[in-house]
Amino acid sequence: MVTYNEKHSYIRGSLEIGNSEERLVYCLITHKLNFTRRRWKRVSLLDYNIDIIITRQNRKYYQNLLNRELNIAEYVFVNQNQVSKSSKQDVSCECDFCKAIFIRKRIDVKTLTFCSKECRNNYMKNNNPNPKKEKIIVQCVTCKKEFGINEAKSNIQDNFFCSRECYNNYRSVYYNKEQIYNYQDLNVQCTQCGKSFKTCNFDIENRNNLFCSPECYWNHRKDNYSEVYFIGDLSIRETKPERLVREYLESNNIKYKQNCPMFRRYYVDFYLKDYRTIIEVYGDYWHSNPNIYGEGKKPLNDIQRLQKQRDIERELYIQSKNDFQFYIIWESDIYKNLEYYMGDILSRMRNNKQESATTTRYALL
Repeated sequence: MVTYNEKHSYIRGSLEIGNSEERLVYCLITHKLNFTRRRWKRVSLLDYNIDIIITRQNRKYYQNLLNRELNIAEYVFVNQNQVSKSSKQDVSCECDFCKAIFIRKRIDVKTLTFCSKECRNNYMKNNNPNPKKEKIIVQCVTCKKEFGINEAKSNIQDNFFCSRECYNNYRSVYYNKEQIYNYQDLNVQCTQCGKSFKTCNFDIENRNNLFCSPECYWNHRKDNYSEVYFIGDLSIRETKPERLVREYLESNNIKYKQNCPMFRRYYVDFYLKDYRTIIEVYGDYWHSNPNIYGEGKKPLNDIQRLQKQRDIERELYIQSKNDFQFYIIWESDIYKNLEYYMGDILSRMRNNKQESATTTRYALL
């Protein structure tokens, strides 16, 4: 039989006294089991060997470790520091605070190891990675009383108050009527019904239309959707190809509407009302120029395929609503010879050579 002192010295590192079964019994009897998972920076495992039973799950790991063939249900003798980190094998650990020895599953041993919550809390008191910062002393704006606040709060505020009463008293003096930027004390007329109501100076400076009620707003939106709301919400930056086409139309004295809404659903780049013609300026990449992308050429990516399908649906929808001449001019054609391609489109328009509800996808031939 192995004595207590012999076992204790063995667990501390000697490999000559006792067997693995006696060591495990000793650890189970003399120390509490603690299976709580921790996340720290290093592992405190004792340096001695233990018996491992081979299973289907760990067989490959220990075959690679021992460099020999192993059978299922076979026992192997390995150092517990070599046990797989994901193993549920019981291992002996040394508490990093009180130095007590205790049993824990290997998967639950992470870095710093403690035998109890008390040891963890005592260790963190002395080694806290985020120590509490000292508060900054400030003065209450209202009563001039000094008190402490966190550093983060002092960086974002200019006025400090020691209580809710001081805050309310400060607001009653400095924030009332005209001193509030959104104080509603200005009389204006409702854009829709003409009724007089009160609003603030901010709304007058930043809104084109003012309404006394939600009903007036919706009635105005319904009556002026295309002129005010649909176009007003558009935020599209003109591209260089679009600018070149616009300048060409202007130089030929052709009236047009740029980024024109169609049927409250789509925008078109240029709508020539006198000719009932739509001209779309397509970028080679985003709209997949068939002379550059497609079968036997550059492959289309997912974004290009999606955009191509949207373009087709959009064209078919516009054609189904009315009979338009629909032309598409590609970015590469604009840079190569704008005069030639735009001149061809204008001649087609003026000669009115169109097929009913037909799209001409104009490209370089």
